Amino acid sequence: MTMPRQEMEQLLAELRKQVAGSRELSAGQRARMEALREQIEERLAADEVPPEEGLREQLREQIDEFQRSHPTLTMVLGRILDALNKMGI
Repeated sequence: MTMPRQEMEQLLAELRKQVAGSRELSAGQRARMEALREQIEERLAADEVPPEEGLREQLREQIDEFQRSHPTLTMVLGRILDALNKMGI
């Protein structure tokens, strides 16, 4: 497993933990975060990982939404975005 992919696996695990442990997230926010995490996991599972601008845009939107209310979640999302960029996704 390459270093960026290993880093991404760790970040996705941290995202899962943050979403599961957050009492402040609404059901809709939680569902969007889970769907986004699943999309990223699907991209990682694919043999070829083409660029996915829509995925990066969704991450940016979530970062904007959670920036004030969920700083730890925002940090994890930012790190995931950086890792996706390193991987060329």
